[in-house]
Amino acid sequence: MKVLCTGISGSGREEYLKRVIGFAEKKGEKIKLYSIGDLLQEQYQRANVTYPGKNILEVRENELKLALCGAYDNLTNRLTKKDDIFVSTHTNFFWRDTLIPSHNHVHIGRLNPDLFITIIDDTRRIEERLNGREQWSGKLTNRDVELWQNVEVNNTQRDADYLKRKHYVLASLEEPAVLYNFMFKPDMNSAYVSYPMSHTGDEQLTVNKFVTKLRTYFNVINPGTIEIGKNAKEIAERQTVYRDINWWIRETDITVAFFHVWVASMGVATEIRESKNYGKDTFVILPQGIKYGPFEKAATKIFYSPEEFFTFLENDYFRKDRHNTA
Repeated sequence: MKVLCTGISGSGREEYLKRVIGFAEKKGEKIKLYSIGDLLQEQYQRANVTYPGKNILEVRENELKLALCGAYDNLTNRLTKKDDIFVSTHTNFFWRDTLIPSHNHVHIGRLNPDLFITIIDDTRRIEERLNGREQWSGKLTNRDVELWQNVEVNNTQRDADYLKRKHYVLASLEEPAVLYNFMFKPDMNSAYVSYPMSHTGDEQLTVNKFVTKLRTYFNVINPGTIEIGKNAKEIAERQTVYRDINWWIRETDITVAFFHVWVASMGVATEIRESKNYGKDTFVILPQGIKYGPFEKAATKIFYSPEEFFTFLENDYFRKDRHNTA
């Protein structure tokens, strides 16, 4: 399987991919990693031209386009049908307040990926990483990073739509098993797990145990792997809502809302409603002893303990829909 993996500078893209490669090796699978940045430098070296990495974006745009074309040609000529690969790249470069495309439909059409993945992270962490690099130090605001990351996801979705392929967005701190499952267990249903994150606190262990068990049934995307924090600015809050609904809930098969504590959570309530608007099965688990279900019209089914929910999966859900079994 060929997987095109995008993500902006500082997102932790290749670090996550290397974790997935290590996880796959333990499962007996081998995944090769190709970096378009490295292949780009190879093109310059073949032409006996050397650019320091920090100056690569100063190259004339036409020259950069030619080098990128050569990099993709070089890559496609190396591959065989049996290879499982990650191609790590950007869809665009952000430089001097300008977004510069890093590939086009010709490149993507020749590579013909089977799956598209975008790796994201909390933009404050990205900003800190980039400020620690000479070429980026002091050049980007957090708003720049927020918008750059948003454009990166949208561009990748456009490319995936062009080839009619699946596209998933994963946080760089997500479990490596998630991308592994998308590659090697494509029939495994995916689930978005929703819970009141601002009220986790001492209950984090309870949430972690629930998510871990849920992963035995579904390929789970956990929003807890990327959190904006209580002091987030308004743009980050808006981006978070957009991310959860349009990048995660829309692309997963079901939504599971787990109230580990009984609190009024506008975030979870919104996600339950939006999940149903997307036509998803939406399951809500309330704490034991809570017999009032305000989500009766929005939820596909309400449960009053995790045990009741998992018993339903074993005895009812998968029996009715066997093609969804992991």
